[in-house]
Amino acid sequence: MADNPRNGGMLIVLGAGLAVMTHLRPQGLNVPPVIMDALCLAIVSAGVAVLLGASGRPRLRAWAMVACLVTMTAGPAWIALGPGGRTCNAGTSALLSAAVLSGRQKVQGVGCRIAFGFGGLILAGMAVAAVVMAVRTKPTGTI
Repeated sequence: MADNPRNGGMLIVLGAGLAVMTHLRPQGLNVPPVIMDALCLAIVSAGVAVLLGASGRPRLRAWAMVACLVTMTAGPAWIALGPGGRTCNAGTSALLSAAVLSGRQKVQGVGCRIAFGFGGLILAGMAVAAVVMAVRTKPTGTI
C-alpha cells in the first residue's frame, strides 16, 4: 500500500465523496459539519501524502502528513471539549466484543471525554512530532 498512486487517488476520492455525502444529508450527522469536514480532509490529506511520496517529494509529503494528523485531532478534541453531553461504548477488542457482546457498556459524560481527550492528546503529540520531522526533511531526501 505504501506510496501506490492508485491508493492515494482512492483516498482522495473517498474523503471528497464522504464530504459531499455529509453535506447532502447533514441531518444524519452526530457531529457539527465542520468536525466532519476536518475528518474528511484528514482522509484527503493522507491520499495527497501517498501521491507525493510516490512522486518523490518527501518534504511536501511530510507537510501533508502534518495536515492529516492535525485534522484527525478535530474529532477527539470535539468529543473531549465540545458542548453538550457525550456517550460512548466501552468494551474489549472488536473480536472479543463480537463474541461477548454483553461485555460492552455505555460510558457517560466525563469518562467518555477523558478517553477521547487522551486520544486527542496523543494525536496532537504526533502532529507536533510530524512538524519537527517536516522541518527537518530535505526537499529531495529523507530526514
